[in-house]
Amino acid sequence: DLALAVGDPGVRSEALAGRLPEDTTIPDPAALTAQIESSSDLKLLEREVLVRRSALAEESTQDTRDIAWRVAANYNRLDQEAWATVGVTIPLFAAGRNRGALAAATAAVERAELEHTAAQRRLAAELERAAAGLQASAREAAILKSSVLVGAEQAFATVQEGYRLGKFPYLDVLDASEVLLATRLQYTGALGALAQARLDVDRLLDKTSMPSTTSAR
Repeated sequence: DLALAVGDPGVRSEALAGRLPEDTTIPDPAALTAQIESSSDLKLLEREVLVRRSALAEESTQDTRDIAWRVAANYNRLDQEAWATVGVTIPLFAAGRNRGALAAATAAVERAELEHTAAQRRLAAELERAAAGLQASAREAAILKSSVLVGAEQAFATVQEGYRLGKFPYLDVLDASEVLLATRLQYTGALGALAQARLDVDRLLDKTSMPSTTSAR
């Protein structure tokens, strides 16, 4: 732009390789919160809870014994008498024989559930902070693109045309060019912060990309 303004072929500029995505649309915060359970860490803790509950059920089965009932019909040919006998077998000292293992299994279930709940709350808090940072970064990039950068480009174009017509000195062109360059660098920095904010949210949800549904304003 400066080379075109001053008409000096010796002033050159080259585009840098690579571009940051300029899309400032962001996911809906409620949709992000609903995806917390997809985290691999939470899935591992949830499986641990299921395993501990299964072990507790097994220990509970080992800790109980069924009462056995026995019924028999009897007949005495000599006396010509018939009668029935009923018996019951109750295992003595059966209940509580596995009390120590049962208590340990119960404690393991409670510990696994507490760890899962704590991790869930911690992830929700981290995701809330990351989503807030994403929203702020998207808003800043959108404002810079729609107003600040546009204004700097228009100002430079006006000064450029004025210099061509002899209405503005070369120093004004340099000043407008510096303002435009600084604005573009600021916008690039905002896009970099936005990209990092997206990565932070992706990391928490174990994703590589997120669908964009809400525009930052």
